[in-house]
Amino acid sequence: MRRPTRRLHGQNHLGQLGIDARIHEPLLTRPRWPGTLNRLAWDGREPVLPWELRETDVAFSVLGRLLPLAARARPGLKTVVLNFGLNTILRCARRTRPLLRAVVRSADAIVCPGRAQREESIELVGVAPDDVHVSQGTVDPEYFAPEELPDRAAGSPRSWRRWRWRARSSSPSARSSPTT
Repeated sequence: MRRPTRRLHGQNHLGQLGIDARIHEPLLTRPRWPGTLNRLAWDGREPVLPWELRETDVAFSVLGRLLPLAARARPGLKTVVLNFGLNTILRCARRTRPLLRAVVRSADAIVCPGRAQREESIELVGVAPDDVHVSQGTVDPEYFAPEELPDRAAGSPRSWRRWRWRARSSSPSARSSPTT
């Protein structure tokens, strides 16, 4: 049974374009650590990640708390932050906002899922508009399809808002972000 391919935003098709793309699981978060050690490992993964990515030219990541700044210490590594929630964190984190702004500004590019989030990112972070891009999410229409279309003309009791979507029983095993 075919699995959706758009969950990785095309990562699994980049090889066809001559781009060697890999998903990397940070070393510190591979084992499940007990208690507080797990939280320390979770926070500690970003500063060491640039050195784990030895042969990497560009790191695409949702990790925007320290990774872009840490990557500046490793020559040749560019960072692209996928902004899934950074705006909310920036609005709420009053004490750490200056540090977070500096970290996000140090990224080579920021990618947002929508234009409104892009505009807010430019305002909150204070980055150049040319460094913030929009990549709207995609859905695989062959995998996620309505079971049946409601027939409004025939007086069907089904509401357009309550379509039941079928998702095949297999679940994608690939991770949705390069560094999670």
